[in-house]
Amino acid sequence: MSTRYRKPGSYLTSLFFFQSLLKHWWWQGVRQVKQVKELDPVYLFIAPPSLTTLRQRLMGRGTETDASIRTRLETALKEVEYAQTPGVHDVVIVNDDIDRAYKLFERVALGDSSPADELPPLNEEL
Repeated sequence: MSTRYRKPGSYLTSLFFFQSLLKHWWWQGVRQVKQVKELDPVYLFIAPPSLTTLRQRLMGRGTETDASIRTRLETALKEVEYAQTPGVHDVVIVNDDIDRAYKLFERVALGDSSPADELPPLNEEL
């Protein structure tokens, strides 16, 4: 197993941490971390299945205003555009099913080099 992955039982393998990642992804931090040459992290992008699905999820929560939904969708679009840059991320996980996505995340955290998901096109209208 590569030393750049966490060991089983660490916080990276917890469902709580994974769900937190799904809610809060700081894509700009990726740019900063990439500049630290001493690190050897695995760059992971968790993508929504579509912007339509993301919009429906945000609306379904009942906690967002129309303006905040629009802002979050615009941010998601920027994140996806950045994720499409070759070499930016090592692994893509599409959050279409939380259990499936978590299992893929766990395999990556444990050092498994299983194939990841393809980044969905996400080119629909906001």
